[in-house]
Amino acid sequence: MVFEWDGSKRRMMLAQHRIDFEDAIRIFNGPVLETRSRRTEETRWVAVGIVDSREIAVAYTIRNGRRRIITARRARTSERRDYHAYVVGESKGKTDWEWLRQQDAAGVEPDEGEFDRSQARVVMPPSKQAISVRIDRDVLDFFKSQGRGYQTRINAVLRSYMEAKRGQTAGPRG
Repeated sequence: MVFEWDGSKRRMMLAQHRIDFEDAIRIFNGPVLETRSRRTEETRWVAVGIVDSREIAVAYTIRNGRRRIITARRARTSERRDYHAYVVGESKGKTDWEWLRQQDAAGVEPDEGEFDRSQARVVMPPSKQAISVRIDRDVLDFFKSQGRGYQTRINAVLRSYMEAKRGQTAGPRG
């Protein structure tokens, strides 16, 4: 999805929160936890994700098929906790972790099941595919002139086109 923002708002938020929108949109390169904002009549979303090992919160709305960034800031403690619980999987469930540590320390093995190493495989989440593609020089120059992250922006334009062709409607994850 394509991103946009007001330049003066970007400068104001950079001065206030010291987070540039150009960097903040990088949360969308990985998994994010999103929720609808309750602060306004306009449909807005707050997404929490990771940039350079820091949890960042980005408020945005969808306008004309684009994510329009409203603000970017450090994620609040509760947002960081929720992100790690729901996205990273560090939940606050009822597992007795101390008992499990004691079982490991005592050398007690689980009764059921067996891990068959000969059948084991590593399963990774889908990732980006490195390819070689020919793009008109002026198109590439335009994307590069927008600053760091030009490949991400090209990918967002292609994704937006793909979704439009598939007939999908824009939602929080676009």
